Amino acid sequence: MTTTTRYILPVVAIAIISGAFVASAVAHPGDRLAEQLGLSEAQQQSLASLRAEYAPRREVAQAQREQVLALVESGDVDGAAALAADQARDHVYQRAEMQRLMAESLTPEQLEKMEEIRSSRPDRKHKGGPGGRRHTQ
Repeated sequence: MTTTTRYILPVVAIAIISGAFVASAVAHPGDRLAEQLGLSEAQQQSLASLRAEYAPRREVAQAQREQVLALVESGDVDGAAALAADQARDHVYQRAEMQRLMAESLTPEQLEKMEEIRSSRPDRKHKGGPGGRRHTQ
């Protein structure tokens, strides 16, 4: 394995794995988060519209992840790394944009509560298989 391949493949893998947009984390009507934040019907509808607007972008991201995989399988690691880097940059931008738009629909109290909820979640990086935790000692 070449030095370039050894360093680029993990980057490509991370970009592929992290492809899901924050839209999946937006409170769905009837969702626990919507209940915890005390979202009004209007807020739930606003967030549902936002999710619907971002849905096509998630489909495009999935197609792009498949392109990266195809490039890796074909041996074009440099091309895969370049495409994955572009996708990662776009993902970060779109995530920030969606969070900004979500924040416009929430009250300051709801934003504070959402931050409390996010910070109290267990670290997902150490989650093991289905229903389990991986030991990281």
